[in-house]
Amino acid sequence: MPPNPRPILLALCAFVLGGAFLAWLLDSGDSGTTARNGAAAPSASARTSGSGAAPLPDAITLIDAPDRSRRRGAAPRRPLASASLPPPAPVLPGELGAFETVPYPLGKPAYGGEPVTAYLRVASLDRELALSVNQGGEFPRVPVLPGETVQVRLAFAHSPPDTPVALSAEDGGVVAVDGRRGRSRAGKLDGRRQLGLSYRVSETAGVHRVALRTPGGETKVLEFWAGDPPPRKPLP
Repeated sequence: MPPNPRPILLALCAFVLGGAFLAWLLDSGDSGTTARNGAAAPSASARTSGSGAAPLPDAITLIDAPDRSRRRGAAPRRPLASASLPPPAPVLPGELGAFETVPYPLGKPAYGGEPVTAYLRVASLDRELALSVNQGGEFPRVPVLPGETVQVRLAFAHSPPDTPVALSAEDGGVVAVDGRRGRSRAGKLDGRRQLGLSYRVSETAGVHRVALRTPGGETKVLEFWAGDPPPRKPLP
């Protein structure tokens, strides 16, 4: 008995109709996307070249790039440099009376530990500053240039002469005491309860802290900001 061709024809018709229906669905989806967007999406080459192409977004720069503010089409920012600034002369004990006292906005805060005054000579500011610590043992932040060297003299109120003081550059840079340089150095107070040092900040923009530690367990922190000042958010 010959096979019945009807089931075979039905299967072929169903296959053809299914393919046509699937193609219609795909074509309708593309058309709907074009209608919603107003135009077909440009190709990769159209996004990067050619007239009338969609503009590229601003280039994203890494945080450790040399220039963080440069954007596509914008002029590069004038680089900061301290190479033209000679290192200031060391701060001598007889010069401390001429240094400018930096007041706190709301008056000098109380400090329960030993009072320590930091006398700074900053070439980029062309100023000589006398800083005192706040309640947390922190000196006021001082703006400097990347790579700049700052001369410092620390004057302790109560620690006796020959008291050792440990110095540590917490965020990079080099501390120098008695001609010896490094990330961490130590020195002793002289007969006036003072210690002279210099600190060279790194070439990286941002905060640079120098921690001072005494055998009594007190820690105080000098703080510098290298480069452009940080952006301030407006008050609500």
